[in-house]
Amino acid sequence: MNQTSIMQPTYQQVGLDLIERVHSGLNLNEQVREQSVGYFTRFLEGWGHHPVGEKPLFQSQLANDGMPFEFSVAWNKSDFEFRILVEAWGEVPSLAANLTAGREVTRLIQFEPNSSISKYQAIEDIFLPANPQPPFSSWHSVAFRGAKRPTFKVYLNPSANKGKSTLGTVTEAMTRLGLRAPWDTLVEKFEMSGVDVDPVYFALDLSDSEEARVKVYFRHDSTREVESICSVASGYRPGSYESALDALGVNASGLLKPLQMCFAFYSGDVAPRETTVYFPLSPNLPNDAVSTSRVAYLLAANGIDPSSYRCLMGSLSDDPLATTSMQSYVGYRNCGEPTINVYFAKNVYR
Repeated sequence: MNQTSIMQPTYQQVGLDLIERVHSGLNLNEQVREQSVGYFTRFLEGWGHHPVGEKPLFQSQLANDGMPFEFSVAWNKSDFEFRILVEAWGEVPSLAANLTAGREVTRLIQFEPNSSISKYQAIEDIFLPANPQPPFSSWHSVAFRGAKRPTFKVYLNPSANKGKSTLGTVTEAMTRLGLRAPWDTLVEKFEMSGVDVDPVYFALDLSDSEEARVKVYFRHDSTREVESICSVASGYRPGSYESALDALGVNASGLLKPLQMCFAFYSGDVAPRETTVYFPLSPNLPNDAVSTSRVAYLLAANGIDPSSYRCLMGSLSDDPLATTSMQSYVGYRNCGEPTINVYFAKNVYR
């Protein structure tokens, strides 16, 4: 082992440091601290000991700089939720090795209280083929909200099948899951708006609850059409997304990185029930100081005290916010009570 590798932190050390900073900034209880450290360590089992190096062992699409994990906090008027998102890697990471590692993580989650992988098993063969295609095989998240049990989610790649469209892949999955009717409603809305139906992520709550969601994500290069497309959700509130984009100072054109839209589906519905719009803070805004100011304004405009968010941002780095760009996205959902999510990573490689 050379001197450089000895001095470099490992993937696990980088993540654990950020988790400790989150707990310090949000003043989370000891139980959540222990659980988040434990699950994060398990998600990195077999590869977290590798030094981060000068570039990633495998170029992950999960975080802005290619790191295989990202963290987020979601606020509403009453409380907040801390979430960890990880791309499981093989010992020598590749799409095929990561597919196997991700499948093993999913199998472990089924033994957690109130968890179930039955819906995942119904579509596993669609998204995890023998010859997986880029950019990823699967991601997993664990979320903590107060004294409630942790909840889990798996993210799958609609582009996994060579020669098959993302629309075809997701349509097959939604049909198997009994969600074809609300899916067709969304597809029709996209087509009426003149926007291509090209899903980029497919996610499942790994839960035994009747309210377990299926979520489908899309990229969109402009803020135009966002309000119109989001109106398909049964819980839609007119004008809410335009107001959020205005609060963030977002223009209709000139985005350096596209925004994303996510639609949540529930059994028995005829349309998506919820929509979340994700605005990429970096590189569309110059640094974390500007991003923090905009997000704090958005929180306050929705009746959410921004002090917790400001404390978190103050704890994430020892450097001034004007010199960092850790925040990747802010998500806004206003179907029912407003919820605002902020996503961040360490930016080791930039």
